[in-house]
Amino acid sequence: MKHLQRFLILTCVLLLSGCAGLIKSDFRLISEDFEGFNKNEKGIILFTILQNTDVGVFFTDMKMLPNSYTLRKVSDEDKIPKIIYRFQPSYLKSKVNYYAQNMLFLEPGLYYIDEITPRPGGRYFSSPGYKNGKIMYGAFEVKAGQVISLGSIDISDGKLKFIREDEKIKKELHAEGYDELAANMKPGIFYEGGSAIKVHKNGQFNILPKAVIDKIIEAARQNALAKAKLSLKSEM
Repeated sequence: MKHLQRFLILTCVLLLSGCAGLIKSDFRLISEDFEGFNKNEKGIILFTILQNTDVGVFFTDMKMLPNSYTLRKVSDEDKIPKIIYRFQPSYLKSKVNYYAQNMLFLEPGLYYIDEITPRPGGRYFSSPGYKNGKIMYGAFEVKAGQVISLGSIDISDGKLKFIREDEKIKKELHAEGYDELAANMKPGIFYEGGSAIKVHKNGQFNILPKAVIDKIIEAARQNALAKAKLSLKSEM
């Protein structure tokens, strides 16, 4: 009897471990959660990814519409299964005030854009959005209980163009009746593709923005050029 029990337990363990191996990704839909926000468990991010899209019959009615995309949390990188946060714009809502109608309710942490799904005719930005410490598409930090405005990324021409729109976001919040959120809104920092992340063992992180990296590279280039000129003069 004991041998049979051991055999059954071992069989269950093997089956469960096999099933766990098949689950490679844990997709979580980003949904409205004012309860979590009011409990100081989540923050609100005002951000969207847009594409100029034809909504007419004869390609004459072009509108900027939100796109689907996924986010990943830097602190979740080593977790199995892989946790992926999916944003899906609502097609039932109006095509205006897309910031206020598509707010992101997320737990605190540093998130990066992992994948962008375009509308018809657009460019697909594939995963991974973070590789070898480098941000590929963009990243931002979420803080519990805070309303943070970022802006949008326009992918209409197949490139990533970040646009800051704090005043537009505030107007949209007022238009949708979120006056308190508008009053507490703070401009956040959007880390564009090319920025670098250094994650420490204690979970803390440091970010080197792309603009700073570009300045360091340019300074090094100018320094090397100056040294080359001095060396050339000394040889003459």
